[in-house]
Amino acid sequence: MESTVQSNVVHPVDEIPPGGRLFGLGLQHLFIMYAGTIAVPYVIGSALGLSGAEIAQLVSANTIFAGLGTILTSVGLWKIGARLPIVLGPSANVIGALILIGKTYGLPALWGTCIMAGLAMTIFAPIVGRLRKFFPPIVMGTMLTLVGIMLIPIGVKLITDFKPNDPVTARNLIMGGGTVVAIALLMRFLPVNLRQMAILIGLILATIVAALLGQADLSHVWQGNLFGFSLPADFGHVSFNLGAAVSVIVLMAVLMFEVLPQLVAVGELVGKEATSRNVSGGVFADGLTSLVGGFFGAFPLVTFSQNIGVLGLTQTRSRYIATSAGVLLVLLGLFPPLGRLVAAIPGPIIGGIALVMFTSIGVVGIKILSNVDFGRPHNLFIVATSLGFGFIPTVAPNFYGSLPSNLQTILNSPVGVGVIAAIVLNLLFNYLPDAASRKGQSGSLDPIPEAAAARNVH
Repeated sequence: MESTVQSNVVHPVDEIPPGGRLFGLGLQHLFIMYAGTIAVPYVIGSALGLSGAEIAQLVSANTIFAGLGTILTSVGLWKIGARLPIVLGPSANVIGALILIGKTYGLPALWGTCIMAGLAMTIFAPIVGRLRKFFPPIVMGTMLTLVGIMLIPIGVKLITDFKPNDPVTARNLIMGGGTVVAIALLMRFLPVNLRQMAILIGLILATIVAALLGQADLSHVWQGNLFGFSLPADFGHVSFNLGAAVSVIVLMAVLMFEVLPQLVAVGELVGKEATSRNVSGGVFADGLTSLVGGFFGAFPLVTFSQNIGVLGLTQTRSRYIATSAGVLLVLLGLFPPLGRLVAAIPGPIIGGIALVMFTSIGVVGIKILSNVDFGRPHNLFIVATSLGFGFIPTVAPNFYGSLPSNLQTILNSPVGVGVIAAIVLNLLFNYLPDAASRKGQSGSLDPIPEAAAARNVH
């Protein structure tokens, strides 16, 4: 009888919250990632000299497919999807490569590249899932710490109107700082059942105040098309140029190594282990959405790490909250006025929230690293060295400038190179037997006893 009752218990990840909370918590995820979603098509379209109407089509397509991909991966279909509360969005890492392809080979080759990148992800998804064993806490914690630190400048740039080298204006400082203060007070004094929506409520209040003071321009919300959707023929026929696409495919391979620990970390946060099947399904959903989206003007989509901070702060666990955010993204893409309303929120307000959210990702990484035994010197060396490699491209962007371009593509990704370093060093120190324990040890991937004692593997 007892086993029957236990078998009917629904895990919090699989629970569907009441409609109002589902909508509100989905909005929180939406606000954190929306700026990043629209920035990629805007930057690429502007660099390629597309018209305002064409850029609007790109924004619409990327928003819609980010939503569809989020729904697919959070709900799951057959073996597709991570079935965890994660959201998808266009990757900023491929902006430079896609602009170069578009200028050199034209838009048809650009869309062909996006399609081939998505196809490559779907093909390699099962392999990525089998790499789950290589991402124990010491690797995941290092990766998330790097992600959090690397994302902090985005929040700062939003607060400074993308002029980080200039002194911040009093107006921006008040909006950004005031938003953080409002959220802190709401999280402290709201009733317990409303605290999970403190970010959303604080953002709405800050935006209303900004609008009353004339700092939020809503006049353009109803200007332009009321309905928008891209068709495959809108940007010309697709052409496939493997030589041109190699750089983007390599970048997506690096991003797959970043997505894997993100999925594992989300599993840790929500109390449901991300198995190899979850990981493979998540990467497959990224690839399939990118593959289909390429025919409609969407760029390669990946799991958004920004939203891990929301999970950490709000302690929400239901994957259907991400589904709600996906539905909202689709609606924003289909009805541009809604997207323009969200885009009208002043940057400093979003920046204040983003600063807290992105830093929270780093804190989650530190929390995971607290499970590592730093009494063993080699564990300290692994984390320190990996973080050091990760910081190199941010401190010296041209550090690897003398190396081949394809190698630069990998090494110039702070998170990618940090994760690779952590994996290699963890294998070296925690899997390969040392001289004292080599007798009777094979070169298997099972951790040596000392490493298991250090709790570096699940």
